[in-house]
Amino acid sequence: MKNIFQLLLLVTVISLINTSCNNNDVIPDLTDGITGTYIGSMNVVSPSYQNTSYVVTVTKVSSTRVRITPQGSEASTWEQDIMKPSSTSVTCVVCTTNQLTFDMSHSPMTIAYNYNNSSEQFSGEKQ
Repeated sequence: MKNIFQLLLLVTVISLINTSCNNNDVIPDLTDGITGTYIGSMNVVSPSYQNTSYVVTVTKVSSTRVRITPQGSEASTWEQDIMKPSSTSVTCVVCTTNQLTFDMSHSPMTIAYNYNNSSEQFSGEKQ
């Protein structure tokens, strides 16, 4: 009888260890739904530039990183790691010199960013 309990205990411990060491956790794709083309207002401080019909494209780099590509040479292309702090927004992981927010609380979805300590500012709607 003692051997049966030892065997059951061993099987239980092995199954717990095997389950806890599973590395197959699914990482959600935070870029799902936010990639695409946005049209809105661009303001560049230097050289001075403003456009109310500016196009910015957001593309997936990885499941947690996006590339922001403005339409012309007035603004900079850059990449940002993202996180999803709520069900209605996606934002940057560490917002220091670049601020980035995707607002999914209404349709169409919007993007707002301040790049390089607000030297470039964009706000637009997804097309």
